[in-house]
Amino acid sequence: MSNIITPAITTENFSLQENFIDIDMDRTTGPEWKNIQDIVRSSFSTVFDRLNAQEHNFENLEAQVDEKASKKSITIALHRKINKTDVDTILADRPTIADVNRILANKPDVDAVNQALSERPTKRDITEYVENLVNDLRKDVQEQMNLALDEIRANITTVTTTLSQEMVNMSASIAKKADESMFDTQNTVNDRLSRMITDNSSKINSTQANLQSLSGRIQGVLQEQSQAISTQSSDLTTLRAELNRVDQAKAEVTHIEQHRESASEKHSNLAKRMSDLAYKVSTQEEEISSLNAELSRLNATKASNSAIEELRSTFSDRTTNIQEKVSEVSYQMNTVATEKVSTEAIEALREELEKKVDIKDACALFDTKSNVDDVNAALEEVSRTLDRKAEAEQVRQALERQGAINDSLSSEHAMGRWIWKSGRVKSNNVIPWNVQAINTAPDNFSWVKDRSVITIRTGGLYELSCGFFGGRKASVQCLVNGDPVFTTSGAGASTVYHPPRSKLTGSITGLTHGDYISLPPNAKVQLTFTQSSESGAEGFLTLKKL
Repeated sequence: MSNIITPAITTENFSLQENFIDIDMDRTTGPEWKNIQDIVRSSFSTVFDRLNAQEHNFENLEAQVDEKASKKSITIALHRKINKTDVDTILADRPTIADVNRILANKPDVDAVNQALSERPTKRDITEYVENLVNDLRKDVQEQMNLALDEIRANITTVTTTLSQEMVNMSASIAKKADESMFDTQNTVNDRLSRMITDNSSKINSTQANLQSLSGRIQGVLQEQSQAISTQSSDLTTLRAELNRVDQAKAEVTHIEQHRESASEKHSNLAKRMSDLAYKVSTQEEEISSLNAELSRLNATKASNSAIEELRSTFSDRTTNIQEKVSEVSYQMNTVATEKVSTEAIEALREELEKKVDIKDACALFDTKSNVDDVNAALEEVSRTLDRKAEAEQVRQALERQGAINDSLSSEHAMGRWIWKSGRVKSNNVIPWNVQAINTAPDNFSWVKDRSVITIRTGGLYELSCGFFGGRKASVQCLVNGDPVFTTSGAGASTVYHPPRSKLTGSITGLTHGDYISLPPNAKVQLTFTQSSESGAEGFLTLKKL
């Protein structure tokens, strides 16, 4: 025990040693350790400390060894370092002093450089030259683009025609080789869905058009009835005024007739009086002439003053009488002219009244107009029609429900089916899909001919079903984004596969599988096909969005 070297207790193993001593002290307090010396117990503690220190040293050595470079890495690094031969090659490739002197001798002098700089084109010359080049280049590019576009259009037309014919042929071929029952079922479902969508759309459009037409008709009827009522009111007012005026006119006509008769009588009397007046005027003129002759005679004979005064008074009286008669005749002539104008106005009024409608015609027109009862009945019919029609909110809700039904039906039939016909697989046994049999959601299912990847744009739950037919037992594995999802070999282990007989034209031995998978957005789905021997095989893959 005296040869044991006790190491110093470090901070790393202090706690462990303390725990050990505590455990050891607990163990040595029993009756079986009562006669053991203290030196033995301290020796055990020292041995434990030494072992603990050695363990830490080993851990440090392992960490240092892990950080050191391996012999293989050192050998590779030594192989990569440059050797003497490479250094000599690099030095041999460097130009010699003679080469440098020859290059310096061949370089142009300062005068040549200055002359070249003075002869160089200006910025404007360069700009014009570049613009000319750009214009020429644009013309050439435009011509080439036009030619290329014409050629592309011709190619597009040719390719479109070819692809259309190929699609027709391919559709006919697929229709012959695909499962007729599933095809018929799918076509039936698609036709029924199309008919439902078409019928509902036509019904909705028809209902909406009927509502709009009915609303327009109601507005038109209301406007027509309002206009008719206002027109009838104005017509009634006008007719009442016209009737009043007609009554007044008739009264005036009666009065005018009477006045006309009296005016005719007055006119005849006036004409007679005018003739009498003219006769009297002529008589007075003759008398004045005789008086003038008498005056002349008297002047000639120089009658006495009394006779002259008598003649003057007689002449004045007769002159006054004549002026009064002339004034009376003028008044009577004015009266006759006024009565003539009144007669012409009466004739014009009579002609106008004859053109106007009479009471009988007005009553007949009023009988043909709609009365208040007819208008009320029409408004009640319009109200009943409006009550039978659906409101705009109900139509909107019906359209929303129909849209939801259409969306659910469309999502229920979002599926795609692809066929493998070549019988050959690509590297890693992935299956190239040669034909797309059906794709109701081309925005979701992306397929390229003879490619092994089917890209699913929208994530979610999908129903996957596949079937493969070949001459030997095979296994199929599904990959999503390169990771395997499931592997199947068809039926259970008890299934026995028999090769086809020689008289059969196709392969009837196969496996089918159906499963549900949850796909992320933009998922890439692949299938691998492994068969015990090389023989032609065919298969299909169906994906349906749930």
